Amino acid sequence: MKKVINKAVLFFYIGLSLFRALFRKQRNNAYKRILVVDTLRLGDVIMSLPVFKAVKNKYPDSEVLVIVRAGFAEILEDNPYVDKIIPYYGKSISNLKFIKSLAKERCDVCINLCEGKLNGIIYASGIPRRIGYIQKHKRRDRFFLTDTVEWNGEFKGITSMFLRLLEPLGIFGADDKPELYPKAEDTDSIADLLPNVEGLKIIIHPGTRKLTKGWPYYRELIEKIIKQFDAFVIISGDSSEVPFINKMLDSLDNRKIVNLAGKTTLKQLAPLCSMADIVIGNDTGVLHIARAVKTPAITIFGPEDPGLAGTADALDMRLAADVGCGTDSDYFGIAMQDVKRCKKETCENHECMKDITAEMVIGSMEKILAQRRMHCSGD
Repeated sequence: MKKVINKAVLFFYIGLSLFRALFRKQRNNAYKRILVVDTLRLGDVIMSLPVFKAVKNKYPDSEVLVIVRAGFAEILEDNPYVDKIIPYYGKSISNLKFIKSLAKERCDVCINLCEGKLNGIIYASGIPRRIGYIQKHKRRDRFFLTDTVEWNGEFKGITSMFLRLLEPLGIFGADDKPELYPKAEDTDSIADLLPNVEGLKIIIHPGTRKLTKGWPYYRELIEKIIKQFDAFVIISGDSSEVPFINKMLDSLDNRKIVNLAGKTTLKQLAPLCSMADIVIGNDTGVLHIARAVKTPAITIFGPEDPGLAGTADALDMRLAADVGCGTDSDYFGIAMQDVKRCKKETCENHECMKDITAEMVIGSMEKILAQRRMHCSGD
């Protein structure tokens, strides 16, 4: 019944907005309030950060508002290019309440970075200009959007996809490197959790929400890192990953290991990554955070295409095994050229992860450390 009521409310406000549009004055380009719909996963939110910077640089006198999943809102709290965060609670909030709250914001334009599920809500809230991609529901998208963007270019990463949506606003060639801005108090709070030690500090983030992204050799890797580099290993993870991580670390020599799983907030991950020499983990949001604070990263890719994070460099190592089962090319409902993804929820063989060995990760570490030594020596 609740679902029926929600749909009825949505259709009523869509009709109301359609009627009001008949009498709306011609819009101009003086955008006072710009809304960005960013209800994505953590890694995608990090990769969308250049959007806020580009919009604010083009329209410095405008307010930038962002709809983001409530659980990820804190990652944007200190962003200098975001003026207001609107937490998104999914289906737990009624359409009526959400539409009314957005209507009160009186935004002039909306950029939807997501798959189009909220296009109806945005239309119903009366925002006059609405920008988004033409995706699989083409008729629906063309009805709800005033500026439709079709993707027909080479895939250069998700950030480049997001930035393409700014072209209707006259924004071209924006910097595509995500940046995070940890506050001093967050850095201090992390420093209190770590022992004061000299030497190499390596963060390992072994957890993942998706089982097919899991890598089976973290325990072996930790042992090799401690033995070969005499490094200090910091384990990160959220509270749901604590049992898995505790089992993984069981009986390992903990004199060189600090387990911070379940002990840090999302906001503290940026300063934590900034303190490390290298961050290692699966293709998860934490590795995107590491890149955003310019810490060298080694990402272990399995079912996802390594190109999703854009162009790599010598301090952004990506390990992947091409085992031939990445047959899907879809991102956000759009077929991409030269993209290889596997969307299986389970996998018996898991070759794409098993074929990446601990020795390969160690080799990547050696390359990063050699690159850093060259940089420090000025060669």
